[in-house]
Amino acid sequence: TIVHSMQSNVAAIIACIFKRKKIVIRNSENPVYSIINAESKLSALFVTSLKILFYNFADGIITNSKGSRKSLRYFVFNKNKINSIYNPYLKKINKKVFKKKNYIINIARLRKQKDHKTLLCAFKIFLKKNKKYKLIILGHGNLENKLKLLTKKLEISNKVIFKGWVKNTIPYLKKSKIFVLSSIYEGLGNVLIDSINYNVPCVSTNCPSGPSEILLNGKGGYLVKPKSPKLLAEKMLYSIDNYSESLSKNLKAKNKLNRFLIEENTKKYFNYLESFL
Repeated sequence: TIVHSMQSNVAAIIACIFKRKKIVIRNSENPVYSIINAESKLSALFVTSLKILFYNFADGIITNSKGSRKSLRYFVFNKNKINSIYNPYLKKINKKVFKKKNYIINIARLRKQKDHKTLLCAFKIFLKKNKKYKLIILGHGNLENKLKLLTKKLEISNKVIFKGWVKNTIPYLKKSKIFVLSSIYEGLGNVLIDSINYNVPCVSTNCPSGPSEILLNGKGGYLVKPKSPKLLAEKMLYSIDNYSESLSKNLKAKNKLNRFLIEENTKKYFNYLESFL
């Protein structure tokens, strides 16, 4: 049995067909929305065709969220092949409390999927009522220069800090007041898990898929419609102005973080894989 990442799934399936080996693949994104919002439509059409053709030859498929599983069902004829298991991600639940500064944080690749344009426009609105905060963005990508130009156009460049790719994001999370995710779509959203674990209340787009599962459909954080700077800004302001409520929501989400522990989900992986032996 072999488990492969999304990028090499098709090649791995082809190899296993020729070798007459069983294969279990892992799908880590929302396939429908990754196609709809692809940066290259031609490339997306080609990849989609390959997925529909070859995913049906896999013996089993693991998705990292229930939403991703639902999306993948459009590609696979035998729906019973698909099993959702959350990422074996967290080593342990953090018990410490940290002193926060006036930082709003986002951790994401600077790509179309993450929709930093909406985040920056929302932050512009946010600053009109609350000028003492800064936005820290961790990540790199092909839109970096465009986004930096946008901050100048919005006249907020002195309030936005692009840190680039950062190996260890935890020190930044420990200091931040809230975390904001502005994605158009996700597979799961590990950054939300980290934020909750380090007591950073989350404001996220209710995008397919992952955030609503992690944030307990809004009970564990704030969810807003994607691609809406105004609504995102309103929730950012609300989360700061009602910070006790925000922390209370975060605690509810934190109490459910055992769903993402490495030990628990690794066992689920092994149990699933053993069923093919």
